Amino acid sequence: GLATNRHSQPNNTILATWQYGLGRTAVLTTDVGQRWATAWTDWPKYEKLLTQLVRWSMRPSDNQGQFHLAADLRDHLIRVTVTGLDEDKSYLNSVQMAGAIVGPTGEPSRFALTQTAPGRYLGEFPANTPGNYYVAVQPGARGTPLRTAINVPQSAEFDRTTSNDLLLEQLASGVPTGGQPGRLLEPEAAIQPGEVGEPEPSLLSADVFRHDLAPAKHYQAIWPFVLLVAGCLFFSDVFCRRVQISFDWWPKWSNGWRSRAMAEPSETAIRLDRLKRQKQAAISLTASEMAKASDKHFVAESSGEEASQAKQAIESPATSPVLGFDESAESSLSYTERLLRAKRRPNN
Repeated sequence: GLATNRHSQPNNTILATWQYGLGRTAVLTTDVGQRWATAWTDWPKYEKLLTQLVRWSMRPSDNQGQFHLAADLRDHLIRVTVTGLDEDKSYLNSVQMAGAIVGPTGEPSRFALTQTAPGRYLGEFPANTPGNYYVAVQPGARGTPLRTAINVPQSAEFDRTTSNDLLLEQLASGVPTGGQPGRLLEPEAAIQPGEVGEPEPSLLSADVFRHDLAPAKHYQAIWPFVLLVAGCLFFSDVFCRRVQISFDWWPKWSNGWRSRAMAEPSETAIRLDRLKRQKQAAISLTASEMAKASDKHFVAESSGEEASQAKQAIESPATSPVLGFDESAESSLSYTERLLRAKRRPNN
């Protein structure tokens, strides 16, 4: 047994315990016989003391069982699985379990768990909002609560999907050329999500790379492609031999198109040409009016000698000094025109 020191003596406490509410604390102020207190390891109740001390400080459990809680996300549903075993590693059945969950919005909700197999309890609830979900399960009326958490990703591509066992069996049952059919590993040997432990020896010893298979070969006929190329070459050869291609039509077509483009004057050119003709007509009209006015003035001041000369020229047209000169045509001209014509005549 342990002796309790009196309060009058100095405080040399070796073991102290304290309970506050539901929490318990134990303090052992010595070693376990490795350095100082080496003699008390020979005490027959040494191991029993340490075992009782650890159990007393642990959280109490009235169901005397071991429960394992796992949460998994499948098809936008969070599946909560609880596995219960007793001290003899036997399944715990008919345990009343209640579950609660707190989603990303912070609102708590409850869900039920039903027994689906010996010692196995299953519950589901929808997870429509991405975020963290906190799950708590109460095994029994006075059992220790089990807690876990799971995260729902933003995208559905991160969801866990199950394997297609039927397709895997069909692929494994195929017999390759010169080989043996494949073998599908038992799914019970694999570690389930949320479980902790070592894989089965069958998984470690399985050789997934088989070296006794014949090399894989695949042949593809190329005669359709060769036939197509030969047909194109034959058609090109006959076409070049029988058909003469001439590009003489190109200059004719280009010249005709260019001439049509140049023959069609623009609206601006037509307007400028019209203004030019109007300007020339106005200039010629002004010059003729000035010539008529000068002729009238010059005729009024002409001398009598010139009048007699004109009369003499009219009376004797045959005595004209210039050969081939038409006096009748000259008389119809104005004075200025007659003067210019007289200057241009050669001297006799």
